[in-house]
Amino acid sequence: MLSLLKKKNVVANVALDENNELAALKAIANRVAGKLDLAEQELKSGFFASGAQDAVIIGDEAVILRATSSTLTHPEAVVLSFDSPVQWGDDNSSVDIAIAIVLPVNDDSAYQTLLNNARVAISDHIDELNTLKSSNSGLKTLWKEINR
Repeated sequence: MLSLLKKKNVVANVALDENNELAALKAIANRVAGKLDLAEQELKSGFFASGAQDAVIIGDEAVILRATSSTLTHPEAVVLSFDSPVQWGDDNSSVDIAIAIVLPVNDDSAYQTLLNNARVAISDHIDELNTLKSSNSGLKTLWKEINR
């Protein structure tokens, strides 16, 4: 899907001003905007909507969110880890990995593929997540599998 020769979009150990879902969503939008050179506010709106409506939590470890960008021409995924777990959703899952999927506006055809790849990557590495999440090189393992 995406070339493995391109820059890996990973950010390990993101520190939050406050350890809650709202602060995490803001940080995700900020870091993804920086990594992909996109408008932060547009991403923030999308990630907030996704967080409220269709965030996917896997193994009480990772959350998968999506947003769209009017300037993006192909789908991108960014994998982030938090330096401390964040209580996420109504069931207060203890999430310390976020997978942010950004799609071009009016073209979410790749979302299901990226979502399924993310689910498989997290599930396949569930026993290794504590190690993988602590470094950019560890997160690259997940990123490569999501973008295959």
